[in-house]
Amino acid sequence: MKFHTKVLSIASAVVVLTGSAIVATASASSKPNSYGACLKVKTHSLVDVHINAVPSCHGGLRTVTWNSTGPRGLTGARGATGKNGATGKTGATGLAGAPGAAGTIAALFSSSGSYVIPVGVTSVMITTRGGGGGGGAEVSAFGGGGGGQGASLTALTPVSAGDLLSVNVGGGGLGGTGVAGVSGGAGTAGGATSVIDSTKGTLALVGGGAGGYPATTKSDGAGGSGSSAYSVQGLLINRADGASGSASKGGGVCKSTGGPGDTGGLGAGTTATSGSGGSGSSGKCTVSTTAASSGVGGYVEIVPGN
Repeated sequence: MKFHTKVLSIASAVVVLTGSAIVATASASSKPNSYGACLKVKTHSLVDVHINAVPSCHGGLRTVTWNSTGPRGLTGARGATGKNGATGKTGATGLAGAPGAAGTIAALFSSSGSYVIPVGVTSVMITTRGGGGGGGAEVSAFGGGGGGQGASLTALTPVSAGDLLSVNVGGGGLGGTGVAGVSGGAGTAGGATSVIDSTKGTLALVGGGAGGYPATTKSDGAGGSGSSAYSVQGLLINRADGASGSASKGGGVCKSTGGPGDTGGLGAGTTATSGSGGSGSSGKCTVSTTAASSGVGGYVEIVPGN
């Protein structure tokens, strides 16, 4: 008995017949399968059909397959770039980032104020100077002494974020004023400068200079002494005592010529004559009532570190 295998339909179904028996079917609507068979070239008929397998064909039969994935072809040329699509809607705002590092901009105080330690800062560099003393008053040609200089320092001190620093800048001392007919007045001392932390106390303090001495009717006034007073928390980087004020050099002579004396009385002789006039008394020095120069105020510079 001779067996024939025939494909009845490929588009909608595959039916393989061996004699009058159905060997396999596969509907186009079902899950796709791959097929393999041996092809008789002369008669264009298929034999030994397999589903999801490839038979070994011999004796002049050619192996054929269908519904199977062949080897991947070469990648084709890249197509032209398409037009940009419409802009999408703006997305939701993201979460806030972590706080940035603290800046290093210095704060300079020439008068009293306050400073809050920024987030992330653990130390500050403080440079400060006390106020200078006022000058002494002059007396006529004699000058008063200059005021002394305030002390200064630079220090690196520990702090904490959020601390409030109270900055107290020492003012310059007032210049002395003369009292007419009496004497000159001394200058007043310059004020101390300090930086006080709200939780750690005084971080840095320097004293102000002494006021200058007034002139007298015989000499110039001496200069006031500079300050050496200080205290600090943390690392003291450098410190300097204030210089003493300079003694003035008026160079004049506190003296004026007196007026003529009164006429002398009559002599006891027969012929009366007038006596010579007495010498005039020495004149008195003039005391200035203009105030001497005031001292220069202190300052504070704060530079935040990490």
